[in-house]
Amino acid sequence: DHPPSWTVAELEVILDSFEQLTPNTVVLLQTILPRADASAEVDAANVALAELAERRGLRLIDLHPDFDDGSGGLRIEETTDGIHLAEPGYRRWASTLNQILAAGL
Repeated sequence: DHPPSWTVAELEVILDSFEQLTPNTVVLLQTILPRADASAEVDAANVALAELAERRGLRLIDLHPDFDDGSGGLRIEETTDGIHLAEPGYRRWASTLNQILAAGL
């Protein structure tokens, strides 16, 4: 329930901490997964996350299209309530991340 500007500002604080405390940390940003009840807000936040990643030189993993059911929500079989992932959704997420990590950062 926060605007994209809040999300980015909070992430900036976290990223600044990483840079100061653990400068060799590799950071991968992920987009926010679809939410049918807030698809416009999620889309705006994901644009802001992409801009943040570009500005900071970070890799952005765009999971949103892989999880979108075509109407801006999560696939019914991959969610428990339209917001949280169910086991099949977590398996898809883990598989996607494993593929990316196996290919190298």
